[in-house]
Amino acid sequence: MDNWIARFMVERKLGKGGFGQVFVGRRVNGGNERGTGSAAMEVALKFEHRNNKGCNDGPPYECQVYNALGGSHGVPKVHYKGKQGDYDVMV
Repeated sequence: MDNWIARFMVERKLGKGGFGQVFVGRRVNGGNERGTGSAAMEVALKFEHRNNKGCNDGPPYECQVYNALGGSHGVPKVHYKGKQGDYDVMV
């Protein structure tokens, strides 16, 4: 597993749909962003299977859109994007 994604623990599923599954997670180690445990930064982790029939562009394109919007109010910050096994992952 990629060392970056290993810094987070999945806590619960938020939902799933045609474009993958989204979970709530928290930092478990590494970095200095608001500690670890219950004080740790809460994030959304999106997992989209590479064989997904919904959209060929998937999270890589979604990440580009978030970055282009550049921290506008209500737009999530992408901390990580990459591949884990058969999934594209975005945190």
